[in-house]
Amino acid sequence: MTMEQAGKAHEHTPQSGEGLRVRGLSVRHGQHTVLHDITAGPFPPGRLCAVLGPNGSGKSTLLRAMGGLVPACGQVSLHAQALDGLDLRTRARCAAPCPRPCPNRCA
Repeated sequence: MTMEQAGKAHEHTPQSGEGLRVRGLSVRHGQHTVLHDITAGPFPPGRLCAVLGPNGSGKSTLLRAMGGLVPACGQVSLHAQALDGLDLRTRARCAAPCPRPCPNRCA
């Protein structure tokens, strides 16, 4: 099986709001704006996505902000549920793979 065939085997049509989305994300380190008004997604479940850019362009900061590891302004949502303001443990529970059915609301 080729990589392309393997990718197509897991494809599905995402529903509205499905996946990870970022809207208006901004991050500052002191007086320096590292990210300004970033909007991206949806990144559908089961799909491999890449963040590309030159050194120092904010790729790691974007991923840290999406994960709630650095303070940021804007909205990060997963399956149309805002993750902003959730503590790290709850946020991780929402994003972690779960072998059994997960509750509709992350708590």
